[in-house]
Amino acid sequence: MVKCEKSPIPPESLAIEKQKGRNGKYNKPDVVEQLAKDFSNKCYICELKDISDPQVEHLVPHHNGRDIDAMFDWNNLFFSCLHCNGLKNKQEYEGKIIDCCKDDPEVHLHCLYDKGNVSIHNKDEDEKSVLTAKLVDEAFNASNSGIRIYASQHRMDKLQHEISLFLIR
Repeated sequence: MVKCEKSPIPPESLAIEKQKGRNGKYNKPDVVEQLAKDFSNKCYICELKDISDPQVEHLVPHHNGRDIDAMFDWNNLFFSCLHCNGLKNKQEYEGKIIDCCKDDPEVHLHCLYDKGNVSIHNKDEDEKSVLTAKLVDEAFNASNSGIRIYASQHRMDKLQHEISLFLIR
């Protein structure tokens, strides 16, 4: 996870869709396109690019539309892959993940790639640092099901490819 600069002006559809309440859509094409651009077409959690299964992820959950403000708040919408969005969808992470558009995660997290393994550790004891480190680590190392093992290995393979391209330069 790295610091991202998000466009300050929300896409037009968010205000229109918010008026529809719970029936509104926060993932209209203008929203998805702007998020993809702002996050360099990368998942904000695992940072892998060219996501084939992008999601509009809410940093703070909207609880199935019960919190309309959170549902349509531009500052609450992030670009995520299906794998990471699924991992983050746990009560323990609710509102407790570093906002990489406001705070630099690299100040709080130590990421290490060594011999095909990724490990993420918190540099401080702030709850958001601890839980964000746990989430990012889980993105690369989740092994609680066959699908999680496969998805985590896929992320590791893509990361290894990106690192090899970086080292060749």
